[in-house]
Amino acid sequence: MRPILELAFDIRSVYGSHWSVGGSEVSDAHQPDDAWYLPDRNLLLLGAAALYGGVNETPNLAIGLLASNPFPDATTDFLRSLERTAGLAMDTSFTVLTPLGDMHKADVVRAGVGMPVEKALSCASPMDGRHCGVCGKCGERRRTFIDAGVPDPTDYAELGPL
Repeated sequence: MRPILELAFDIRSVYGSHWSVGGSEVSDAHQPDDAWYLPDRNLLLLGAAALYGGVNETPNLAIGLLASNPFPDATTDFLRSLERTAGLAMDTSFTVLTPLGDMHKADVVRAGVGMPVEKALSCASPMDGRHCGVCGKCGERRRTFIDAGVPDPTDYAELGPL
C-alpha cells in the first residue's frame, strides 16, 4: 500500500473571489445546497488523481461522494465518463470508487464513532484552525451529528443558530 499523498494546486485563478478561495460572502447555515456548489470540483479533484494514478500506475481513484449529493459532477454518468476520458488521455484504464456512495452524512458520522472525527475540518470559514460554528458547513455538521444521535466532539469558535 502506498502512503497518502496530498496533491495541491492553486485554483484561485479559476474561482476568482469565490468564498472557497478566501472570498467574502461565506453562506450561513440557512442557505440551500446551491450556495455550496463548487463548479466542477469533482472534475478537478479526480483529474488530478487520474494524472497521479496514470503516472504512478494506480488504476483506482476513490472519492467520498454521498448518496445525497445533488450536483451534476457526482452522478454515475459523470464518473463513468471521467473513467473513459482519463483512461484515453493516459492510455490506461481507471475505476472511480465511491465507497460512501450508499451512505448519507448521518451514516458516515455513525460509522466514525471512536475515530478522531473532531480533527476533520469541514468549515468554510475556519478561525485559527477551529470550526467557526456559524457558516453553512458548520451548521450542516452540527445538524448531522444531531441526526446521527452522536455527540459532536467538534471545537467550534462559536455556535450560530441552526
